Amino acid sequence: VQALIPLFRSMIAVGLEGGELSILANLFNLLAAFVQDHAENARELLRCGGIDVIEQLLLASKKIGKHPKGTPSSSMPASRSSLFAALCSSEQMSYELVESLLVLRSASQHSVPLETKVFTRLLFNVQLWFGQSTTNGAALHLTLLPALAFLTKSNPEKVRESVGAQDMVHVLHEL
Repeated sequence: VQALIPLFRSMIAVGLEGGELSILANLFNLLAAFVQDHAENARELLRCGGIDVIEQLLLASKKIGKHPKGTPSSSMPASRSSLFAALCSSEQMSYELVESLLVLRSASQHSVPLETKVFTRLLFNVQLWFGQSTTNGAALHLTLLPALAFLTKSNPEKVRESVGAQDMVHVLHEL
């Protein structure tokens, strides 16, 4: 499990080339395969803080490709793009990512602490998916919102524990 974290780091934090964009969903699916019905791998993922590291790498990815005010966005090389910019513009990538996150959540159900981490740090991380975004997130939001709504209807208590009102208010202020 620990060997997967450097893979996430190399694919997320540095930026992505055009052909490598779909690998993020594959990495989540691979992580899900490692923890599904395997209590030791689930404990190891929690022990090494893997979900927290992935969250931080995704947050760092949001900064790739952002430009200070007054700086033209055309100064960024066309072959490199932010993971978030690609997710926000590609329906297929957004769908693959959301599906892989749902697979990871399902695979971690046997470990309540791991499932809670996946819910809190990845799926229902309002700041990660909806906050401080300068790009139009239509594709990602159109794919993610129905999945979150379904999870909310089926697990209202878990969602209440995962999402704080402060996070929602903060995102609303950014709009």
